Amino acid sequence: PYSIAEHCCRVHDLVTAKVPRQLHTRFAALLHDGGEAYLCDLPTPIKRSVVGYAEAEARMDSVIFEAFDIRPALVDWSAIRYADLTLLATEKRYLMAPAPRPWMALPQPLTLPWWDRMGWSPRRARWAFKRRLRALIYRMYE
Repeated sequence: PYSIAEHCCRVHDLVTAKVPRQLHTRFAALLHDGGEAYLCDLPTPIKRSVVGYAEAEARMDSVIFEAFDIRPALVDWSAIRYADLTLLATEKRYLMAPAPRPWMALPQPLTLPWWDRMGWSPRRARWAFKRRLRALIYRMYE
């Protein structure tokens, strides 16, 4: 299994390594695909073809961000986008079959050590996500 929780944890960790002091950006990185957890994780080409999906996902993301007091104006969206694309390249390397056609240009994928393979158990993904979320909440409201 490869969950949205694991993906979000990995994006959060990449963003944290790049901008450790930007709390709103780190929080947004952890929750950047939160809407997919409620609506359904669809590949981007399919999302674009489903009428109303983009609006529903944007609304869901805004509700999640509002619930955690994440201010979009304080978020470095380019850092999150780059980390998300880097993870996509890494997921492509480790989790996907070879593509029949070339993909869009992606950043270099991560080279994971032998002991860190993608596909955490649901229990581990839930624990890791909650651990990062609690730490961010503590830092945000201390």
